[in-house]
Amino acid sequence: MKIIDNLYESECMKIEEMQFSKDGERALKEFNKLHEKFLNTLTEEQQDMLDKLFTLDAETFLEREKYAYKLGFKTGVLLSAEVKEISNFSL
Repeated sequence: MKIIDNLYESECMKIEEMQFSKDGERALKEFNKLHEKFLNTLTEEQQDMLDKLFTLDAETFLEREKYAYKLGFKTGVLLSAEVKEISNFSL
């Protein structure tokens, strides 16, 4: 799975080169603005807890996303093999 891992982890492209859609850029800016505003309403302890929750949420999301990404590749390979098998069939 090294090739799929490298693709998933953007080893073929630096993350800084990633281009967001206009909607993605807008959402990121809005999130950052609201996040900063919200953080200013929390105590230091609450901010630490929120940071930990964000970290854990990101880690679990990435694991689920990576699993789905790999499953998609595996399914694509199986589908390709199945299509090839069908296309070799003659009446």
